[in-house]
Amino acid sequence: MKGVYTLVIHVKKSLEIKVGRLGHFSIKKGMYFYTGSAMGKGACSLEGRLKRHYRKKKKPFWHIDHVLQRKDAHAIWVVCSTTVRSLECEVNKKLRERMQVAFPIKGFGSSDCECESHFALLDGSAGIRDVLRVLSITYQACGLRPMLWNPKSGFLPVILC
Repeated sequence: MKGVYTLVIHVKKSLEIKVGRLGHFSIKKGMYFYTGSAMGKGACSLEGRLKRHYRKKKKPFWHIDHVLQRKDAHAIWVVCSTTVRSLECEVNKKLRERMQVAFPIKGFGSSDCECESHFALLDGSAGIRDVLRVLSITYQACGLRPMLWNPKSGFLPVILC
């Protein structure tokens, strides 16, 4: 199954990380989102990619691996949708328009596109319910059917009050 996804990531305390050729960076404590796509099969399918993101022990390949392999950084929610079109840049752009965000690392997750970054620090005033609501609305605005995903339950429909 192919698709697009947005990880909501909680960083418990500030981190110092090295991200491949991008270099060394400080990641502040807070809530982040990372938008990506999975357009392959097997391990490169949507579910395969999401399972990888939840594993702590892995050889870093994607930029986000350098954050998620740290013990103080966790993907706490995933909003995703199946699609055969590569829509990560469109979703990322619309999320940026709808939320107060900062891009701590230019080029993070966006080395193959024109986006400033696919990794954003959310404004500290947004609660998780509001973030999930905006993610859901954003996916719908892109013509997608948003779902939640976690490693235990798999794919679930988004139901927000």
